[in-house]
Amino acid sequence: NRFNEAIETYSHVLEIEPQNIDALNGNGFALEILQQYEESILYSDSVLEILPDNIDALNNKATALNNLNKPLDALVYWDKLLELQPNDIDGLDGKADSLRILKRLDESLETYNQVLELDPNHVGALNGMAIILMMQSKYVKALENYDKMLEIEPDNMDALSGKTSMLLKLGKIDEASMIFEKLMEVDPSNTQTLNLKKSLDDL
Repeated sequence: NRFNEAIETYSHVLEIEPQNIDALNGNGFALEILQQYEESILYSDSVLEILPDNIDALNNKATALNNLNKPLDALVYWDKLLELQPNDIDGLDGKADSLRILKRLDESLETYNQVLELDPNHVGALNGMAIILMMQSKYVKALENYDKMLEIEPDNMDALSGKTSMLLKLGKIDEASMIFEKLMEVDPSNTQTLNLKKSLDDL
């Protein structure tokens, strides 16, 4: 795994130069990708002790906190990042995710819209908005978002599973089954896929 290899490389650098910012952030990012969020935060904190305004460390830490289901803590770091770089797309998207997790849906939608103004094809923001639209029972609008995601990334798992779910909500069983077949081709063992399979089997 290339992320494990990256951690090994960065760790060698840190043995020689313990405060190397690139290596500290590199380890933090790699550990985040490997879903080792607590360990990732330790590296981000090491950077922020040296450089409190380091964008990569703020981003890494906030993302890890979101993944640990600590969105309120994450917002502190997203806001700090966005004070420094108001149009940082990753920062805006991450903040919108935090707000969505906190059920502050209007604020979240507003922030996702800021992302899409900067990048109309931002898949993460389209997905986050679709989740909120689904929570609000706006299934047709959510479906539009999933369709746009699939125009950009035809094999996107979130879009395929989301579109299948929306079609089921709208009673379009045959269309849902067709999209589900594509989902099975992409990742048949994914939890979302298995849950949808059960929903279709129960019909």
